[in-house]
Amino acid sequence: MNKVTYFIYNTYNQKCKQSLNLFWIGFVLYSFLFSLTSSPATNQIITQGFQIIGIGLMAFGFMNIMQFSIHNSYLRTLFILFCLWSLFVFIRANDIDYNYIKSILFDGWYGIFSYFVPMIILIPKKLLFYKKLFQIILILGILGLLLDLYFARELLDPDINNFESQAILEVINTTLCLSAGFILLTYKYHSRKSIIIALMVIGGTVFFAIFRARRAMILMNVIPLLIAYFIYVYNSKAKYKIWIILFSIAVTVIVTNYFIQIYYSDQHFENIQKKSFENTRTGVEECFFRDMTRSEFIMGKGLNGQYYCPGIDQGTVSMYRSVIETGYLNMILKGGVIYMGLWLLIALPAIYYGFFRSKNTLSKAGAIWIFLFLLFHYPTTVNTFTLHYFIFWIAIDICYSRQLRVIPEEILQSYLKK
Repeated sequence: MNKVTYFIYNTYNQKCKQSLNLFWIGFVLYSFLFSLTSSPATNQIITQGFQIIGIGLMAFGFMNIMQFSIHNSYLRTLFILFCLWSLFVFIRANDIDYNYIKSILFDGWYGIFSYFVPMIILIPKKLLFYKKLFQIILILGILGLLLDLYFARELLDPDINNFESQAILEVINTTLCLSAGFILLTYKYHSRKSIIIALMVIGGTVFFAIFRARRAMILMNVIPLLIAYFIYVYNSKAKYKIWIILFSIAVTVIVTNYFIQIYYSDQHFENIQKKSFENTRTGVEECFFRDMTRSEFIMGKGLNGQYYCPGIDQGTVSMYRSVIETGYLNMILKGGVIYMGLWLLIALPAIYYGFFRSKNTLSKAGAIWIFLFLLFHYPTTVNTFTLHYFIFWIAIDICYSRQLRVIPEEILQSYLKK
């Protein structure tokens, strides 16, 4: 039996299956409860108590299944260096007290667990792992839709300056719904029901994002949808392809024209019209560059690094910010150019391997997801303790795995779609 055949038919033993299930159950519990905390009406004590249970399940499941078995020597070397530098980022944290520890434990975006996401590489990858991953994406997406409906009154508040509503939208949909795009990119491995659920999740997110004028959120959901559609057209039967393309162009022109007319005549789009050309980044970025010294730019300021930026966050007393929304700069703030450089040295070759040196959609979708992650890293910070960042590192593992890249498409479909 050759290595590829062994990879296809090899599976987890019962103990590993249970550990993998515990890990994902803990993650879903933690993510869902973190999303709930976006509303100030949520009881923080209760939600954080259950988040602790989620942390425990994740830790127990991970410790019982992890193995340091990275076969690609380049990835293994860079991954070790990246982890060592992340440890350096932790060590440099200062002024640690009870409130700070509490904040980094329960913050599902910028807390300490975001630095542990790359460790997903250490979970042995069998085909069952990817089937579980697809299930988790759909479960979180459905939970995100339910929370959108539950908070619909807040999300549909026409006041664009309602920052509570904005926070609810961004936390819920970024944490729970954004990963649905990966289902569409890997549509060949899913039933029609799963694809419809993913489309509903993305459609609901885009609807509320347009209403609340969240430009980055709109782009981050629409772009994977469009790419998935182009992949579908490209892979369609030759005799129908030209008609699909012509029909798509016609529909796009009609819908775009209709949308433009509504956009400029309907008051419901007033919010996003106001923000279409609003620059919300330059001032913050200028503060960042003014505050960072050369050595800090190279090595970062550590886990709780801050920069002087007065007058940006309304309702806060502190003139220092611990996060900058531009993702690349946020990596530099914490770990410097070295941290960002190691991250890019891992990610960029993965795109090449996954897209140009593979024989299946799973690898190519992984490469596309990594590329989109690099693209989205300018308008927002996506290195968070969320499923879409987990998928980023899972995609890296896929793209560096020659055994997985060369599995024929029909074999993956027969296993993952059943």
